[in-house]
Amino acid sequence: MTADAIELAQFPELADRFKVAGVPTVILRSGARRATLAGALPEPLLLARLLQLSLGDQA
Repeated sequence: MTADAIELAQFPELADRFKVAGVPTVILRSGARRATLAGALPEPLLLARLLQLSLGDQA
């Protein structure tokens, strides 16, 4: 698993590409699956979404 933090003021083309309207925004991708989470999330919710995305239809 990897993570990147991007300063969107320096890279506005990424904000446009991923349709980021506010910060923080977390974009989760696993193969063809993708989820976008906006706002500061509690750690348990973030972990649940990561698990859901990684398991896909197996959950």
